[in-house]
Amino acid sequence: NISLALGLRYISHSSFGTKLLYEINPQLKINSLTMLFASVATGFNAPSLYQLYSPNKDNFSGITRGNNHLEPELSQSIEVGIKKSFEDNYDFNLSYFHSKTKNMIEYVYLWDKNIGLDTLGNDWTRNDYRGDTYLNLGEQIVNGIEFGFRSRIDDKLNILGNISLVDGKINYKPSNIDTSITHGNHVQVYNNGAFMNKESQYLGLVRRPSTANFSIIYSPFDYLSFQINLKYVGRRGDIYYDSKLGPYGALGTSPVADYTLIDLYSRYLINHNLTVGLKVENVLDTKYVEIKGFSTRGRGLYLNLRYSLNY
Repeated sequence: NISLALGLRYISHSSFGTKLLYEINPQLKINSLTMLFASVATGFNAPSLYQLYSPNKDNFSGITRGNNHLEPELSQSIEVGIKKSFEDNYDFNLSYFHSKTKNMIEYVYLWDKNIGLDTLGNDWTRNDYRGDTYLNLGEQIVNGIEFGFRSRIDDKLNILGNISLVDGKINYKPSNIDTSITHGNHVQVYNNGAFMNKESQYLGLVRRPSTANFSIIYSPFDYLSFQINLKYVGRRGDIYYDSKLGPYGALGTSPVADYTLIDLYSRYLINHNLTVGLKVENVLDTKYVEIKGFSTRGRGLYLNLRYSLNY
């Protein structure tokens, strides 16, 4: 009734040394239809080559966008939940997850340290900007709840779906700033416009919406199946540079509307070796935005043939 899965990963990085990551997954079977599960895991995310070595340089300060002093992001996450079945016809799972990421790599703007924050940008004859770079700054905390279900109506019809609700916050401390990189200049976080002149907390997550998925699978024959998928992505905030606001609070926030997409799939088994499939993405050709300034695909049609040898 009790099972335990363990995982270890040993990383040897030429720039960031060695790191041992782990994953622990215990499960407790209450009875033949109910199970409790949990997970504890750590993560490691090294800075990209662009974040480390981008040669873009501010002509006035000489500060480069790349920062070769960056440290990896380190994360720890936990999840607890329950899986429940009702004979062979219905089952669901409900879980809560929490993760904490340290050394968050943030893209930042730099402003003249000799100018007060309340007067930045007030004199158009003066250049207050001192470039941009990447810094290890915040600690991100993410909390969420996920619910999933599967219902077997009969031998031919199955319904399944899931809902994921996500929220979080980021904590900032000025003591985390590497002043050897910033030369002591004012630091402004691109993701939310906050200045790092005092400890602060930013509520909410950029580009992390809550989502829901719903699918119906119909198989009238063993060799033929149809599937319809519905995906809903909730409203969330995005960021953009609004020059009208000036340096102080220079980042405006822009809401990104929620949207719903419908996809269709079908599969036909011609024989034991050959299968033909048809997929139609975004059936209604819905116009939607995921990230401000980036386009998304409209309706798409895909036809595939799969041939396999059975021995």
